[in-house]
Amino acid sequence: MPIRDLAASEDGKSLLVCSEDSVACVVSLNSEQHTVINCLPGHEGSIKACAMHPGGKYAATAGCDGYVSIYGAEKGELLGREKVAGTSALAGPLKLKLAWSKDGSRLFVPGDYVFRYMLTGQWSLIPINEMISNKEISLIEPIDKGFVFALTVDNEGAIWDFESRKQLASINMDSSVLEAKYEPSSKCLSLLTRMEIVSVILEEDLLKVADEDVEMKEVEEIHDLLLEEEKELPERDFAPRRESQFALLFDVPPQEPFQVNATQYNNSLRFLCWNSVGSITLLSRINSVSISFNFADTTSQRNFIIPDELGVTAAAMCSLGAVLSNAPQDEGELEGVPAVQFVPFHTWRQIKTWKYELGAEEVAKALAIGSHWAAVATSKGYVRVFSHEGVQKRIFCMEGLVTMCGYENLLAIVYHQSAPLSGSQRMGVRMVDVKDDLRVVLDAPVALSSEATIKWIGFSEEGQLFTYDTDGMLRGLVEYQGSFWIPTFDYKLTGAEGEFWVVSVLKNSVLGVELKGVYDEPTLLDKEKLKEISFNFPAFQNTAGEECKFNIDHIQKTLELKQASHRRAQWELLKLFRKKNDPEYKQSISIPAADETAKLQKSLDILLIDKIRQCCIKGESKKAIAYAEMMQLPLSVSLVTRLCQKLGKDELASRIGTVLEVLLENTVGEDCGGE
Repeated sequence: MPIRDLAASEDGKSLLVCSEDSVACVVSLNSEQHTVINCLPGHEGSIKACAMHPGGKYAATAGCDGYVSIYGAEKGELLGREKVAGTSALAGPLKLKLAWSKDGSRLFVPGDYVFRYMLTGQWSLIPINEMISNKEISLIEPIDKGFVFALTVDNEGAIWDFESRKQLASINMDSSVLEAKYEPSSKCLSLLTRMEIVSVILEEDLLKVADEDVEMKEVEEIHDLLLEEEKELPERDFAPRRESQFALLFDVPPQEPFQVNATQYNNSLRFLCWNSVGSITLLSRINSVSISFNFADTTSQRNFIIPDELGVTAAAMCSLGAVLSNAPQDEGELEGVPAVQFVPFHTWRQIKTWKYELGAEEVAKALAIGSHWAAVATSKGYVRVFSHEGVQKRIFCMEGLVTMCGYENLLAIVYHQSAPLSGSQRMGVRMVDVKDDLRVVLDAPVALSSEATIKWIGFSEEGQLFTYDTDGMLRGLVEYQGSFWIPTFDYKLTGAEGEFWVVSVLKNSVLGVELKGVYDEPTLLDKEKLKEISFNFPAFQNTAGEECKFNIDHIQKTLELKQASHRRAQWELLKLFRKKNDPEYKQSISIPAADETAKLQKSLDILLIDKIRQCCIKGESKKAIAYAEMMQLPLSVSLVTRLCQKLGKDELASRIGTVLEVLLENTVGEDCGGE
């Protein structure tokens, strides 16, 4: 395998070597044979850069998967693993360089707009919000006495005072910088490009600030004096960065667009899509790149593989087919024109594979697919809707898009309603009927935990919309007679450590992968670890400390009833038109009939009748009336009235009779045959 980077310890006794096979090796240089001490696996894909601790104790690697890993050099144990926010520098063709400080106390980590470092022994990324570049940082070289040189992906260099968080000078390069090295004795910073070596002599007045133990105000005054003295030097930039007065309110950036059910880091072996239908995986080999389609139910559809002729970066799939797209991960990386491709799963439908070119300045940001339609959201703020036959039927504008998903005729789009406020995202979801001239079915805020972002959004097999955020909370949208979110699952309540990656949501459970340690996304090997976890509604506890089982059962049955009623109203006719050989027959046959909805109402009322009986025995009349008002069927309220009379609660029976009259008025004209 080609060697990507080398790093030696200061004593010259060990050498760290990384290559494209995703494994780094620590080589001993004590003997003439140069024996391998340890192999350090842990990256998905090739390793981009490596760095050896000055004392030889630790080894650091940065991979194209977007992660930085720290190992013990002697035993090879994994000590820490952190994901860098910006991954285009890690995955792109440019040089990337990790760097330890001269004393070995810090590891400087490039790959993001914000300057970041790790403290030795703690191994967690620490951002410095005052040190921000216009582009992602690709190379960092420590300089004496608390100064560092940082270079961005577009070859804009800057010298920073690490202690005061100030930029002292800027250096713009015409060609790509491959390596940077600072020599303390001559105070010379050497920059190696493909054509030449550029030497920059750092003047004494530029670095003398670090020698003085002064307050921040005095440091700013020194910068102002230097600026006045050297106005003729255009490469110097001493203007201090000052935070806005609104920094405390708008303190986090809006969430970037992402593709649902896909692993986000750039990797040669990764999930392009993984949901209840199956999975689409990208398989990158030495001489070829292919796309593998694997189905959860292989009785109706066989797995298959196609060559990746498009350079696919995202995908969405349903039981009828898949929509694929390509997009550059960095400027100039994509060869060819951005495009969208549709792959049908059933040849008997006489639908062929088609491709639609978007244009050089328009790339796909998110994909969604439903019954006989596919949608692509692009960088120009467009949402293009195609039929499975390849006809573009609709195009509309949608600014601030985050992600989207589809089910049957519904397209759900998550977008930014406003800028984040006080650390929390402000998002909304707009649901449109694709087959009804894009009629807006719903436009409501998205419920999110404080300071959280959306990690997954999708429809359950019953057609209910769910969201899962980075705080581990799953919420379901109830749309029958009003729209509101209900918390259905909290991963923290399971007591498990690590992250949970959602694949799909079933009737009363969530399907996904539990990720241990520092991992937050699954690999292809984790496909066998798929786990189903039942909903755990956040129920309250009574004064005795016992869990209120009634509260959990009532919420679950109410959610199930409202979704069943909504689904009947939307898609009941599909049961009459879809046949058994239709790929979508399975999701249509589960649409509840009228008698099934009545059974759900009865089961809900049985829970309430038992609670009312307990209230009558305890003399809690007001609570009994509150339970009676929650009943679904007039017959159930009538039974409760007779129950109260038998228990000698005539006054309570009279008041519940009033509830019965109101319920009867609300059900006039409805079919009561299920009662």
